[in-house]
Parts: sequence; C-alpha cells; structure tokens
Amino acid sequence: MYQCCNLRNVPLKVVAPDGAAIASRFTIDDTDDCGRVQMKAPPRAGDHTWTLVLPAQESNDSDLVHHECVAPISFRTKPVDSSLAVWDIPSSVVTGGPLQIKVGAKSAADCTLAGKGIEICGEDGTVVARSVLGDTPFPGTSALYWAAVTWSLRQTSEFFRCRRGSRLANSTLITTVL
Repeated sequence: MYQCCNLRNVPLKVVAPDGAAIASRFTIDDTDDCGRVQMKAPPRAGDHTWTLVLPAQESNDSDLVHHECVAPISFRTKPVDSSLAVWDIPSSVVTGGPLQIKVGAKSAADCTLAGKGIEICGEDGTVVARSVLGDTPFPGTSALYWAAVTWSLRQTSEFFRCRRGSRLANSTLITTVL
C-alpha cells in the first residue's frame, strides 16, 4: 500500500559550489501541490550550478524514513544595464578643499540599487572617494538611487570618473581647482 507524507514543512537547502547555504524561500501552491523555490541571484553574471538539498526526514506518524535527496540546479544570469548620473558639480574648488557632488544610479530593469557602492576615480583610475547609494530613490523618480560624495582635491586640475561596480559612467567629471 502506498503511503504519502506531508513534507510541506521540511527544511529545503540551496547550496553554492563552495558549500555556502544560499538564502531561499520555499512555497507550495495549494491548488496543485507544486513547490516553488525563490533565491537571490549570485552577484556575478554567468553560468552557475547550485544544489538543492532535501535533508533526510523521519515521519512522526509512521515508520517511514525519507533519505536525503540532492538535485543540481543549473542556470545562467545576465547583467542588467544601469546608467549613472552626476549633478551639483561646482565649477571651481579650492585646492585641498572639499568637493561634493551627487551621483545617482538607475537599473534598466528598475532593480533596487539601495546600499550599492559608488566610486569616484581619478584620471589614473585610483579610487579617490567611495559612497553608498541611499535607501530611497531621488524625489520624482521611480528608481534613481543616489548619494552625495565628498572628497579633497589634490592638484590644480583633475579629471574624475564615477563608477558602480566595474562600469564607468559615460560622462567624465572635469574640475578646475583654484
């Protein structure tokens, strides 16, 4: 005789290749008892293989034992384009004095960019300032996350670029120092 166990509350693990547990949420559709696993995508684009693990379980109601089940999950993530904006750029600044600008980033897919890093790079590529995008979009926009970035200027004329991750902004910030 076939017995069926209710495995709805069984902990389901998603494991990365390095053995780290991936945060996931497991839900079951009551209309057809199909399960759905939702996971946060890895930070790097490309091909990935993670492992879905259903740990061994003993039934409290019977003598049934469910052995551990393991299944690989292969998928590909693609980068989402984003754009950067820079504003409130002063026309001149005193050498060694502070320079503050506003930098915003928007995902083409309207992904939340709150808490993501922004870097200001000098002409030679050296990072001269870092900041973190705020928790809420700029007023009047749907998804332009922004931060005020401040740093001290070192020489009489400098060129700067803003970047989020490895992507450079399309515009270059040119500042003349007095």
